[in-house]
Amino acid sequence: MLSGTAEAGSTVEVFDGGAGFGTATADKTGNWSFTTSALTDGSHAFNARATDEAGNTGLDSGGYRVTINTGAKDTTPPFAPTIDTATDNAGPKTGPVADGGKK
Repeated sequence: MLSGTAEAGSTVEVFDGGAGFGTATADKTGNWSFTTSALTDGSHAFNARATDEAGNTGLDSGGYRVTINTGAKDTTPPFAPTIDTATDNAGPKTGPVADGGKK
């Protein structure tokens, strides 16, 4: 879903890579949202343009880029695990063991 603000009551046209993608209407407080159809894998460059009720068209918004990658294998390794505590639970002396400590 894409969302933003525009002049209240205006029609907001949404573009993906310069091609018309859909429209939304700004509510009485100027908020608008547009639910996209399923996006294809790859780079998407969205922008929007509002036309008010009098027919005046404003400038294009700044771009908003996203990359969709639904089919690729995750190649990012996990972050390193941590060891927070050690506890001796066997023998005559039990309890926490400090880092570098002996039990």
